[in-house]
Amino acid sequence: MPLIFNKKIDFNKTRIVVWENTESNDFYINKLNLTENELNMVRSYKEHRQKEWFCSRYLIKTIIDTTSCEISKDNFGKPILENSNCHISISHSKNRAAAIISNSVVGIDIQKKEDKISRIHKKFISNQEISQLDENNLDAYYHIFWSAKECMYKAWGKKELDFKRHMHVYPFIYFKKDLELKGWVKKEDAFQEYDIYTDLIDDFYLVYALRVDE
Repeated sequence: MPLIFNKKIDFNKTRIVVWENTESNDFYINKLNLTENELNMVRSYKEHRQKEWFCSRYLIKTIIDTTSCEISKDNFGKPILENSNCHISISHSKNRAAAIISNSVVGIDIQKKEDKISRIHKKFISNQEISQLDENNLDAYYHIFWSAKECMYKAWGKKELDFKRHMHVYPFIYFKKDLELKGWVKKEDAFQEYDIYTDLIDDFYLVYALRVDE
């Protein structure tokens, strides 16, 4: 299970990792210092969910010492690091897993190319956003918009966001590698701005968002 993506952003101590999840559950159990309660909890999950849980914890372990910073969830279900000021986010798609840790509030999404994203694009892209898209790369735009808004949704962390009304991605020109864009979340009196970064790894879109208005 080699790392297939490993990137650092120095100014806010951000690190992003992606790899292919091919190991057995026993591999993770032997590497993670899990309690009996944790093992019993995870074993109650469906098989694919077990593998995602184990892989998520192992991914975070590769980028931070979790012996002193345990992973838990807040009241909204957002993963957090206890005893740490760092922020984390995790994502899975098929057999790929991605994780990010940063001093900034962050969200990450990895998404395999699939026809469904294009079919449902009107559910998460506003008419204003659609009018600014390059018709020659619509499938790529749809995937990037989906993942960008999924990242901001995760960073927001409080749920109850409408992808069309409460989130916006500014116009951008598509190219495959190292694409940078911007977006925002606005709901009632709250307003958050994000720097958003994308990449294409094989047939997976990797997108992560860092909040910049703190």
